[in-house]
Amino acid sequence: MNEPCRAAALAGLLVWSSTAAGCGGGGSEAGSPGEELRENGGTVVFGVPTEPDNLLDVVSTTRAAQDIIDQMFLGLTEVGEDLLSHEPALARSWDTAEDGRAITYHLAPEARWHDGVPVTAHDVRFTYELHADPEVGFSARSWKQFITDVVVEDDHTVTFRFDRRYPYQHMDAGVGAILPKHRLEKVPRDQLETCEFARHPVGNGPFRFVKWEAQQFVELAANEDYFEGRPSLDRIVFRVIPDRTVLLAQLETGAIDVMEDPPPHEVRRLERSVPNVRIERFPNRTYAYIGWDSTNPLFASARVRRALGMGIDRDEIIEALCYGYARPALGPIHPELWAYNEELTELPFDPDAARRVLAEEGWTDTDGDGWLDRDGQVFEFELQTNHDNRIRMDAAVMIQSQLKDLGVKVLPRNYEWTVLWDSVIRHSYETAVLVGWSVGLKVDLKPIWHSASLGQKFNHTGYSNPEVDRLIDEALSKETLEEARPLWRLAQERIVRDQPYTFLFILDKIFAVNERVQGTKPDFRGFYLNLEDWWIPSSKRRHRSDT
Repeated sequence: MNEPCRAAALAGLLVWSSTAAGCGGGGSEAGSPGEELRENGGTVVFGVPTEPDNLLDVVSTTRAAQDIIDQMFLGLTEVGEDLLSHEPALARSWDTAEDGRAITYHLAPEARWHDGVPVTAHDVRFTYELHADPEVGFSARSWKQFITDVVVEDDHTVTFRFDRRYPYQHMDAGVGAILPKHRLEKVPRDQLETCEFARHPVGNGPFRFVKWEAQQFVELAANEDYFEGRPSLDRIVFRVIPDRTVLLAQLETGAIDVMEDPPPHEVRRLERSVPNVRIERFPNRTYAYIGWDSTNPLFASARVRRALGMGIDRDEIIEALCYGYARPALGPIHPELWAYNEELTELPFDPDAARRVLAEEGWTDTDGDGWLDRDGQVFEFELQTNHDNRIRMDAAVMIQSQLKDLGVKVLPRNYEWTVLWDSVIRHSYETAVLVGWSVGLKVDLKPIWHSASLGQKFNHTGYSNPEVDRLIDEALSKETLEEARPLWRLAQERIVRDQPYTFLFILDKIFAVNERVQGTKPDFRGFYLNLEDWWIPSSKRRHRSDT
């Protein structure tokens, strides 16, 4: 669930990775001794299990879409490797006011939209208006709350004004791709998701849109006029292959070049036995969890939710399904981020304690049929997940067995991803879901865990706690990270105590890559960071008919 440099972007479910401007790969250069000269040309084919919801950044909510959008659009700045500093993107430099309450960005005068129109400060102002509009529903809209105005100084100069000085000003200004005013200003805001641009976008980044064949592929091509230099690759293709067994087979035969998240039990075999494939492994931004719909009477009590969590053996799930490539997820802030509470402890697997709590909440087996009931209702619910994710489906079956030992009847149900995710963001699932959330690089719990997010896309459990609201608001108001740290630590503790989610595990991020693809440099910000620098030796390029 689906994330500035887009890597920081959206506290949203599916990740928001970055497009690294400033690293254009035009021309050719010598590689290591014995390596072929780096030259422009070639196609990389990504095998992906789902297609995007749309390709308009401001309304898209899926990881599948964001990975593609990031290659076509730039933000103002990019998040640095330390996850806190910022580097140039569309903005080549910036000046901060003495009082810290204004930042003036100077845009690259050479930047152009893919239709040839210059990128200007008017586009930046227009994009901010979309981001801040509640009718649009931008998933990082809360990141704009301290911005009081965006002022166009001239065509290539724009000033962001803030109501305070605080550590995340650059990230809040930069989150989200800059969008073309001349293409979108006449589109009614309630029609953005379905407008023509959402299917045929015009970007400003290193790759331009070519074609989207529904349920088949999305094709992008090198932007020959990219102001940072033409990408080395000619084309990139995101081929939709819902069946992971087929994805794996196509990786091994070379029909696709990149597969995200190969099954953990296959990773060692790929490393040892498939010579044309290498494994790239790095920290994952996504954690798996069960979200309990608190508007459902079954899950309204925090004590009941906690009891259900104590009936789930995470270690057994990780050992059986993840083959050593995962660790338990403990709370809503990722361990790689500065505000993580290292003192959080894993919810214990304690079926006896879980049974006692459930009994105290009125759930007992009154008729001796093996299932808990209360007021004539059996404790029974659907656990929904997506059928293209084998680990989640298998985990749901294991959870069914584990909770059966408590007398709780779980009915696993598998759905096509877009159907499931639509029910999640529209809050129409009314039971429990086993999905994943990819954290943004900004520490901000507001889009999911604050009462202000009730009724919005990502607070799908209906969670609300005034104490957590206060902690979040205070943390966001602090001028320094050190002042905010203890508040974030307390907020994590309170959320974990309430258990609106049962946090399950963080699976390592693993990509299987054909050895012909060179130049990849993934890190916590994402795998596609520097895609404009990827290259393929001329002797190993595929024919166009092969893609």
